[in-house]
Amino acid sequence: MAGAIIYRQTATLTAGNTYVDVTLDHSFSDTSYTIAVEIPYQTSWWITNKTSSGFRFNVGTTIAYSQTINFIIYHE
Repeated sequence: MAGAIIYRQTATLTAGNTYVDVTLDHSFSDTSYTIAVEIPYQTSWWITNKTSSGFRFNVGTTIAYSQTINFIIYHE
């Protein structure tokens, strides 16, 4: 993993929403980074609109209160 970049980031999924747009704290030169997700409730999720500076995090189920979503970003 020489040269690998790994960092944590959070975003808030607002109550009633099915997505949050995440702007990365560190932009990359490409979109070949990997995203690991920790979400505090049971639902399906997926990533769309991935760019070198961010992505959209989508969920299948809305909830009545806002949630903090944890991401681990890995780029080699």
